[in-house]
Amino acid sequence: EELVVATDTLQLVEEILRLMDERPEVLEAVRARVLTRELLEMPERLSRLEAVVEELVATAREHTARFDRVEARLDSIETTVNRMDGNFGSLKGRDLELTAKDQVSEIARRAGDYTFIEQLTSNDLYVMHRNADTEGISNDDLRSFRIGDIVMRVEDTNGETCYVAVESSYTADERDTRRASRNAELLTRFTGCPAVPVIASVNLDRRIEWITESGEFVWYEMDEPR
Repeated sequence: EELVVATDTLQLVEEILRLMDERPEVLEAVRARVLTRELLEMPERLSRLEAVVEELVATAREHTARFDRVEARLDSIETTVNRMDGNFGSLKGRDLELTAKDQVSEIARRAGDYTFIEQLTSNDLYVMHRNADTEGISNDDLRSFRIGDIVMRVEDTNGETCYVAVESSYTADERDTRRASRNAELLTRFTGCPAVPVIASVNLDRRIEWITESGEFVWYEMDEPR
């Protein structure tokens, strides 16, 4: 009797499966009976979710593209501002150099109570080193020496000839001290006369504030350009 029931059940299941394969409405009826409403709506919900995700991705890409454009614009603005600052700094430095050249007598007195005699030109400096011992001095250093900001011949209180090598800038830094020191050393080497390195500037970079007390350099403090 149990075997008959089992056989009938198996046949019933096979018949249901056949009907589900052959008739879609039977398959839907079985789904409706077996699955919950949430599971039945899952495909539609997944489709809507997929559409929402695609929309979010598209929006994110659009925002990323906008951000990239804004970032590129900001970089361009920053480059322009830096270029303007550099140009403005160069103009201030050039203005200070011209001002320093108008104050050579004051610089000479500040450098050591010297009397200003003359300001040397690039050609004067070339003639100075042309027949001198330049062994070990690079051509770049010689050129930099010839185009130093200010080189002047002065006399001390005893009437002895001395030289003053001046580097001017708005804010003096280590580069200025190196150039002034090197030029002073070359002046002494080429002439045999004492030479004083001078820094002429409005401000001092904090890394070279020591020069005001070192005695190795003279700082000629200049007024703020108007």
